[in-house]
Amino acid sequence: MIRHRLTEARRVLQPAARLRDQAEALADYLNVGDTVLDVGCGTGRASRVAASVAGAVVGVDLSSQMIAKARELAIGIGNVRFDVGDVDRLPFDDGAFTAVLCSNAFHHYPDPQRAVAEMTRALAPGGRLVVGDACSDLTAARIADRILRLVEPGHVRLYRAAELGAFLQQRSRPGSRPRSRGGRPQAA
Repeated sequence: MIRHRLTEARRVLQPAARLRDQAEALADYLNVGDTVLDVGCGTGRASRVAASVAGAVVGVDLSSQMIAKARELAIGIGNVRFDVGDVDRLPFDDGAFTAVLCSNAFHHYPDPQRAVAEMTRALAPGGRLVVGDACSDLTAARIADRILRLVEPGHVRLYRAAELGAFLQQRSRPGSRPRSRGGRPQAA
């Protein structure tokens, strides 16, 4: 029964899981020569795609196993590196990156406000913060979220799009405006 529910939860969240598989869309937010931080990089899919545009990319993840796999998959890509690190205490100087990506990882963070604060701290003035994750606006996603909380130890929760927008807006710099994946402004 639980295995069936987990399978169903993953099926419902399939579009969110594809964010990493469709990481090419993230390149639209990058400029040639950017210095990119990929927070919660997992196996480094978004980092490897970003490396095709950016000057340098650093992927960081709490899991040493994920970092080992990311390093293995990035062999031969000279402008990307991977480090073990915690989103609550990113091991980088203030303003070190011109772009910060967080793709399909935000639902793992127990303190989303602190996570956004750390991401923006590492972001240079005028830089871009791109957060892509599943949201719980749909009933099916809320059901899947509850199931995942029971069966996946690292899953904290999915947020509604307006909540994600509010987290970003609270830490944004003057003149910035959170947008949804489709480019529409988020309600804050």
